[in-house]
Amino acid sequence: MAVVRDIVELKLKKRLIEEELKRTDVKLDRLGNIMQKKTLSKPYLNEPAENKLTAVGRYVSEFRLPARSCKAVPIDNHYDPYATDASPILDQNILRIRQQNALNRYAKPVIRQKLKAKALAAIEKPPKKVPQIKIPESMLPNRYVRGELPCTIEHGNSGNYLSWACPLENLDYEYYLPLFFDGLQCKDRIISFIARQGIEDMLYASRGHPERIVAVIPHLVRPLRNALGKFDVEILLGVLKALEQLITCNEGIGAVLLPFGRQFLVPIAYFIDHNKNIGDAIDYGQRKRDDVGEEARRVLELMEEHGGPDALKYIKFSIPLYESCMRSKVVRH
Repeated sequence: MAVVRDIVELKLKKRLIEEELKRTDVKLDRLGNIMQKKTLSKPYLNEPAENKLTAVGRYVSEFRLPARSCKAVPIDNHYDPYATDASPILDQNILRIRQQNALNRYAKPVIRQKLKAKALAAIEKPPKKVPQIKIPESMLPNRYVRGELPCTIEHGNSGNYLSWACPLENLDYEYYLPLFFDGLQCKDRIISFIARQGIEDMLYASRGHPERIVAVIPHLVRPLRNALGKFDVEILLGVLKALEQLITCNEGIGAVLLPFGRQFLVPIAYFIDHNKNIGDAIDYGQRKRDDVGEEARRVLELMEEHGGPDALKYIKFSIPLYESCMRSKVVRH
C-alpha cells in the first residue's frame, strides 16, 4: 500500500510541474510578442550605427578616424612549449627582488630569534653547577619486587592508596620507615608512590606515640642525604614533603632531628632561591605545591619553629643566608 501511495503522489507532482511549465511558456510567448511590437514601432533602432544622425545633423560615420596602418614586428624570443629546462633570469631588478623576499621570509625570523635568545641569556642567571655525587641505589624497588613489603597498591575511585597487611601500630618502624625514606630517591612512578604514601601513612599512625619515631631518626639521616644528593627537583619536592610530615607528626621530633641537619640541609640551600617567576600573573597551581624555593623555606621555618631554642644556630651552620622567621622577643623593663 505504501508503494502505491508513493506512486500516486509522484504522478500528482508530475502533473503540477507540467502545468507550471505550460503557464511559463505562455508568459514567455506573450513577452516576446510585446517586445517585437515595440521594436517594429521604432524603426530607427534597427538602423546601423553608421547611418544614424547626431544632434548636430551629421552621421556617425563622419566622426570616425581612418584606421592607421601598422607594420608587424617579428618576435625575437621564441618560446618552446616542450622545453624541459627553464631559461635563466638575467634581469638584475628581478634578481634583487627575489633576494630581498628570501631574506624577509627566511633570514630575518632566524636573526630575530637569535637576537631575542641572546638578550634573554644576558638577563638570565647562568645555571649553577651541580656536584656529581656517587649515591648507592635504593633497596625499596628490590624489596617491592620480592614481595617483602607489608602493603600493596589499591586503585580506588578517588585515586590510588596503600592497603596494609596488618595494623600500622604493629609494624617495625625501625626497619620499614628508613626503607620507605630510602625510596624517595627513585623516580619510578610506582616506587615513588609507594615510598611517599608509605611515609605518610606510617607517620600519621604514629601521632600521639613519639617514641616510635624518636628511635628511628638516626636511621633516616642517610636516606635523606642520598635523596637530596641527587639535586633533582622532582625528588626534592617529595623529600621536603616527607620532612614536613616528619616534623609535624609529633611534638619534639624537630628538636631530635635538627642536630643531624648538618648532614642533609646543605643540598636544600642550592634550591632555596629557585622560585617561580611569572611576573604579575596569577599562579593557579599553588595547591600542587611544586614551587621548590617556597617549599624549601617552608620546611626550614618548620624546623626553626619545632627545633627548640638552638634551631636557628643549627640551620645557620648549614645555610648561612637563612633568615629567622620567629618574632624576636622584646624585653620590657
